[in-house]
Amino acid sequence: EKVTPALASVRKGVGRGLAFLGAGAVVSSLALAAARYQALKADRQLPDEFVLEVDLERLELTEALPSGPLAPLELLRGGANRKVELRRAVAALERAGKDGRVRGLLGHLGRRESLGGLAMVQELRGGLSAFRQAVDARPKGAAGAVSVAYAPSFGEAGSNGTLQYYLASAFDRVVMQPTGTLGLLGLQSQTLFLRDALDKAKVSPVFFTREDYKTAAHMFTQRAYTPQHRDNTLALLQDMAGQMWAGIASSRGVPLDQVQRAVAAAPLPAPLAAGIGASGTLSVPLLDGLQYKDEVIASFQKSEQLLAKQRKEAAAALTASGAAAPPAKSSGASSSAGSKPAAWSLPPPEHEGGVDPRLPRVPLTKYMLVSELAEAAKAQGSGAAGWLASTPWRGLLPASWLEGGGDAAGAGAGPTGTGAVGGAVTAESAGWVPKALGRGKPKVAVVHCVGAIVQGPVSPGESPPGQQVIDASRLAAELERLGDARDVAAVVVRVSSPGGSALGSDTLHRALSRLRARGKAVVISCGDVAASGGMFMAVAGDRILAQPGTITGSIGVITGKFNVRALLEDYGVNPASLEAGSPNLDLLSPFTHPNEQQVATINTLMDNIYNDFLGKVAAGRRMSAEAVRGLAGGRVYTGKQAHDVGLVDELGGLREAVAAARKLAGLPEEEDKSVVFDYPPRRVPVLVRLLRAAGSGSGGAPDANPSDVPPGSSSSTSTSLSSSPAWLEGAAAAAASALMGAALPAAPAASASPTAAAIASVAAAGSAMPGGASVRQLADAAAAVVGTVAMLDGQVAAYSAEADLLARGLM
Repeated sequence: EKVTPALASVRKGVGRGLAFLGAGAVVSSLALAAARYQALKADRQLPDEFVLEVDLERLELTEALPSGPLAPLELLRGGANRKVELRRAVAALERAGKDGRVRGLLGHLGRRESLGGLAMVQELRGGLSAFRQAVDARPKGAAGAVSVAYAPSFGEAGSNGTLQYYLASAFDRVVMQPTGTLGLLGLQSQTLFLRDALDKAKVSPVFFTREDYKTAAHMFTQRAYTPQHRDNTLALLQDMAGQMWAGIASSRGVPLDQVQRAVAAAPLPAPLAAGIGASGTLSVPLLDGLQYKDEVIASFQKSEQLLAKQRKEAAAALTASGAAAPPAKSSGASSSAGSKPAAWSLPPPEHEGGVDPRLPRVPLTKYMLVSELAEAAKAQGSGAAGWLASTPWRGLLPASWLEGGGDAAGAGAGPTGTGAVGGAVTAESAGWVPKALGRGKPKVAVVHCVGAIVQGPVSPGESPPGQQVIDASRLAAELERLGDARDVAAVVVRVSSPGGSALGSDTLHRALSRLRARGKAVVISCGDVAASGGMFMAVAGDRILAQPGTITGSIGVITGKFNVRALLEDYGVNPASLEAGSPNLDLLSPFTHPNEQQVATINTLMDNIYNDFLGKVAAGRRMSAEAVRGLAGGRVYTGKQAHDVGLVDELGGLREAVAAARKLAGLPEEEDKSVVFDYPPRRVPVLVRLLRAAGSGSGGAPDANPSDVPPGSSSSTSTSLSSSPAWLEGAAAAAASALMGAALPAAPAASASPTAAAIASVAAAGSAMPGGASVRQLADAAAAVVGTVAMLDGQVAAYSAEADLLARGLM
């Protein structure tokens, strides 16, 4: 066969490309294996005694992290590292209470925005209560653990700090900076009524509601509060404030009228709030002390046994090195002349035996990872797989080998119990996902519905940046799969949604109704908000649970538009259109006002949707149509109010919802006899999860002031990306480039083959490398493969079974 120079060149190029791809795959596999092993090895090392640090000045509570294909962008930018999922935080607190190494809990409270709504704070208070109860239940003779809440100020310069203090009151002690302020001011709702401004701009708001309490559009259509708007809002504020006053009084052990007097006198200067120099305003202080942050940290001291052990080890190390042992601490001692002060304290503290007596601090997010890995370790198999899992080659094991072998959902196959929703670890949060639904132990699936409801389907990138939406068409399909699974006995649906599309809400109502019809127990757990469309889907459940501070109800309908024709005409723009068909073609046009016939058509549509809503609530809540109509009209309720009128069955959080689901499904109460897991499992790029596990373990920004951190504490020694191995930095940069479309071509459409997308990215990276590829470049290119494939969210499974399981959360 005659080979032309052109054909020879093509063959040579293809050969080099294939060789490049193979080498990149090998480097990628080895790099991932090493990173996984190092991450696990680092995360399993915790001090013998430590303080669990919940830094809500830097962390932000959220119901669920974004899980779409563009979520890696936020992960790589670091924004998501400041967010912590509520259910995992609550579960970690309960595990910490049972962990004898945890000698204290330190909560830093600051920004109101970090806490979410009242219901979210109540759920976190429940986690703090579980921590304290678990500490009290520790075996006789075991060390205890005190919980301390610290804030520089609960509302600075007269601002409101009510919600922060409400959370702080669930700790054993509440401490504030001596110059701070206790802003126990209460709650306020402010509305900007824009009707006059719209009239001046010649913009006409056209809205239709069912009924008078559906006030979402009042800021556009009204000039002041209507009687219904005012009454409903005041009722909400008074009930929510009352819940906080009662909770503070109960937690602090003070009379309710004492708290109310403090509210009336707020904002209170620190000495008055602490009962120092009080003039009759407070008979019982609302603060336990006035201290600075470093003083609070120093108050957590190691046990005498641990100090003696560490001093002995330090002395032995010094003796072995030939250095002189440090002098014992004496009163009034000072550092020797010329000694270099420690970077974390000026002047340097005097430590007997050279050992810092302060307890090291472990961030909550770090502890979550460690404890979840410990739970996941229980699911690992024995024999060769179990031995390999403890070596650097763990990352090369097939995913199925790490699930205990045999039936992944069988005995000992995975973390069990109520998981991150009830004190242990969910299968998904521990890095384990059932290999196949339909066999093994009975399961309780937890489905998270967060954001506004849309009918969908929603394509990647269509939802607003930083906002989550509930894609009804996609979620309904996921619920259908749960219905097909024979071993899923119950489904807990966590709803945190203000509503949205009536069509999408009805789609989800139907999907949940079908689950019940197929024999699944369906329990709804309401988050901060489960109103309007959120309530529409919730009434399809067997039971509805909500926190007392949940915002719910709003059984009503609203639709409308803005007519901007007059505004445009003032600027010389004259909208015009031609139609062929229905006289209602311009029903939603922003350039027309509806005529009488169109108003009648809109009202007919509104009545149809509203009556359907009322009928579904009546059927789901087992009420008469008349009773439901009396509760509807758009009225908004707190969870407590909704419970009083029968719209909610029980007050409680996700933990209680899982217990209710178990009971309804007839499952045993013992946590090891059923599996609780999040569904659908989240797909996050493997390399991104590795960087988070092996990198900054605190889940937040580095300490702003290193001088506050004692040497050896987890806060100061957590590895960050800046100190990661060079290949890891390069891989992160390459993955970021692939995900953000910089330096590498944009990822192909979701319909493209993931394997083809991966090869295309590697080829593009390879073609830009003059003079061949180094190992560093190969690692970078391999990381680009991982990043590109992971972007194809729902199609990761087409890449390989192992990649799919890893992306689903095995890591």
